[in-house]
Amino acid sequence: MNMIALHTGFNQSGAVIVLQMNDFDYQMSQIAQIVESNNAKILGFYTESLPDSNQLRVTIKLNQSKLGPVLQTFSRYDYHIYEIFTDDETTNEYQDRYDHLMNYLNIDL
Repeated sequence: MNMIALHTGFNQSGAVIVLQMNDFDYQMSQIAQIVESNNAKILGFYTESLPDSNQLRVTIKLNQSKLGPVLQTFSRYDYHIYEIFTDDETTNEYQDRYDHLMNYLNIDL
């Protein structure tokens, strides 16, 4: 496992974002453009097809832990942010706000 972490960049400092999307919506070039337009670099990239569905999870390891601008851009492009792994408290606050907004938008009035 250590060898896998070493060669994939997942042992380096930074954050991990997991996106979930329909498999026909997946475009690695657009994901990379979003990350790099926010002055971040992709250190590792992994895709996983979900069984019995047309859903795909994309795990992205970034070189920085301050994810505010990256997360905002993913949201603006209608990407579903499934999980975030980071030690940055600001990112956790953004995730909480995002979750509250999504809950508010899903409420039927």
